[in-house]
Amino acid sequence: MALSADADPQLSDWRAANDTVGKFLRGHIDILRAEAKSGAGAVAAKRTTAGDGMALDQVKALALKARATELFLPAGLSAAERQLHAVTVSQLLLEVEQAWFAAVGAHEVLQLQTNATEAALIGQELAIRMGVIGNWGADRVLAAQMNAQAQQLKLLGAQSLAQQNLLLLESLVMTSGIELPESLPALRGLGARADLRASPSELADQRLARMPDYAASLTTQKQWQALAGQEALAQWAQYTDERIAVALQSGDASALVIDPSQILWNHNVKEALHANAAIMALQASTRNTMARAQALVQTSHAQALLLANEIVPLAMQAEEEAVYQYNGMFISTWNLLDQYRARVEAQIAAVGAQMLFLQTDVAFKAYLAGAEFRAPNATGASDFGANDAGGH
Repeated sequence: MALSADADPQLSDWRAANDTVGKFLRGHIDILRAEAKSGAGAVAAKRTTAGDGMALDQVKALALKARATELFLPAGLSAAERQLHAVTVSQLLLEVEQAWFAAVGAHEVLQLQTNATEAALIGQELAIRMGVIGNWGADRVLAAQMNAQAQQLKLLGAQSLAQQNLLLLESLVMTSGIELPESLPALRGLGARADLRASPSELADQRLARMPDYAASLTTQKQWQALAGQEALAQWAQYTDERIAVALQSGDASALVIDPSQILWNHNVKEALHANAAIMALQASTRNTMARAQALVQTSHAQALLLANEIVPLAMQAEEEAVYQYNGMFISTWNLLDQYRARVEAQIAAVGAQMLFLQTDVAFKAYLAGAEFRAPNATGASDFGANDAGGH
């Protein structure tokens, strides 16, 4: 005797769940693909299409226009004043460009995290159905629910970050309602970049020449050296070498003492030595920062290229392979969902690496132009592996 669905509530639930899955031509895989027309697609529809939005040059123009009364120069300024003005403009454009990259990158990450959250919610729904028909225990259903909530938490963070970065950009350009492009500019090679082939010392000299006070400091240094005399300065150099050797050999720091009976020590010598020390410290600091900035540009570019050209394509291939295996009943729905999430995580990591490179490159160029070096913060690494949840 056949049992009716009405006679067994559990059987009724089982049939209802399978009827719902049956509405999709290819079962669970079409449920997963439906996200393109639901949450993620709905959010994207509210934004501009790919390639639209306010370009970086437009944003820079807004920032300069908003500060026209401060930044436009009166006629007849000195060379030092013009150099200082150039540094001020470079600093402003650095902030605007980094803010634009951060806003566009955060918006792109938001779209990807929306997709990841949608997939997790699909997994949660399927897990609940598996629990209803008795194929899964409560522990596995709870694990899927916890993952869905964790992805929703990430989505809230991505939404907040995107909003805050957009507000920062709008505050810099003093304009609200800015529409952003859907993605960051494409990566380019660095082979033609002369600033990355030159030595840090050469680039440091170029930066120092753009600093408004550097030429005046060199002139002051030469004046004090002339007043002190080359012989007195040479004697001081020999004296310090001897005292340093004694201090290191004896381990007694009191050997580092100025003895007026052995070495000339007057106002001119003192000022000349202080001027020399200040110039040497500035030169060394500039060379060191330039080398660090140059290396960060090259390293961040290599990381971004590796993610964009190697890891993301591999993750996409792995997802496509998972689709084929799923359709052949070789892997479970949960393997497919995990592979999908792994691909999205790889894309999010690629966007973060691309954003880091672009912001680092801007900071490097601005430092070369005379502004302070402000390296952006690196984003955290992502786990690209898929976890085997089992079951079909």
